[in-house]
Amino acid sequence: MNSSQNNFTGAGRPRGRMKRDAVRETAELYAANVPSIEVAVLEASLRLVAADADALAAFSRCLADLGFNRSPGRFAALRNLYFAGTEGITANELSRQIKVTASNVSYLLQALEEEGLVQRTSDGPDKRFTHVTLTEQGQTLCAKLVPAAARFSSELFSGLSRQEVDDLRNLLKRVQDQARSLHLD
Repeated sequence: MNSSQNNFTGAGRPRGRMKRDAVRETAELYAANVPSIEVAVLEASLRLVAADADALAAFSRCLADLGFNRSPGRFAALRNLYFAGTEGITANELSRQIKVTASNVSYLLQALEEEGLVQRTSDGPDKRFTHVTLTEQGQTLCAKLVPAAARFSSELFSGLSRQEVDDLRNLLKRVQDQARSLHLD
């Protein structure tokens, strides 16, 4: 028996310490129960969701290692406010940028304000617009978190060549565009 056969039994099933591929197994279950489904397409969809969940969990651990034990949504709000500079942005603009509802942004901002990381002020003659900026404490925190997030992204994709990253980026953009067209029509 050659070395490539050492990890398999006669039925082609792995033995020993080989890791199960739950995504592939789920795709195969779909194929067995929904014969019209294209397994490769379903597996790609499931793998995209699994990769997102795994990357988000790893990113949350990265932030926690820096003492930021809050949701990735709070980080996204802080990051966008950091990039907005001292001028800040409206709550509505922040909602649009991080792709959450206005009520969700309101909740996020309330929590961040209670922590002393953001400041909200009402703008306009009728006070309908809420303008948001980082406090000095928020600026200091973001000066640590934002570069760490960039390093995390670099580490996450360090196993891919530049060409593979470009290809993945382009493919994901096409999938994102298709997803938008499906739910916006």
